[in-house]
Amino acid sequence: MSLPFYSEYPFVIRPATTNDLTDIAYVITRIAREENSLGAEPMLTQEPATITMLEKMRERPHCWLVALVDNKIIGIACAVKFFETGNSGSTAVLGIGVLKEHRNRSVGSALIHRVIEWCISNNISKIRLTVWEHNNAALQLYKKFGFKPVQKKKTAFPAKGCLVDEIIMEKQIV
Repeated sequence: MSLPFYSEYPFVIRPATTNDLTDIAYVITRIAREENSLGAEPMLTQEPATITMLEKMRERPHCWLVALVDNKIIGIACAVKFFETGNSGSTAVLGIGVLKEHRNRSVGSALIHRVIEWCISNNISKIRLTVWEHNNAALQLYKKFGFKPVQKKKTAFPAKGCLVDEIIMEKQIV
């Protein structure tokens, strides 16, 4: 699929396979331990629990993507079809992450673009995601793609000794 932007950073995006599960779990674990991520959630900092979660999510219609540099996974995106919204289509829940050292190089943008394409081709009319309120880089990325805040959950997650608010964002596709 063609992307509407150009990046000089040499990454490749492809669908994830079951052979990627361990590497995806490792990437999620690394991202979870970073300051602005969902790193406080204890389950996400343990690779076996993350693998179990990933396997369970595969039971629903989904789009799993990995971004690679030199055949190593450096970013992931997963959109899982969760909600039927009547005659207007369905809603997918998006999770995305890029390792810190590979951010600001269009990897996240390319992943989101591919997820949106998948949603369009699967009659999914809305994408929903959550982001920590203080994660400004992620908020700007999502806004760039037309995601709008729809709800704020106060003290939703424990993070490094304090509770952190999360913002639920949505994007209408069709």
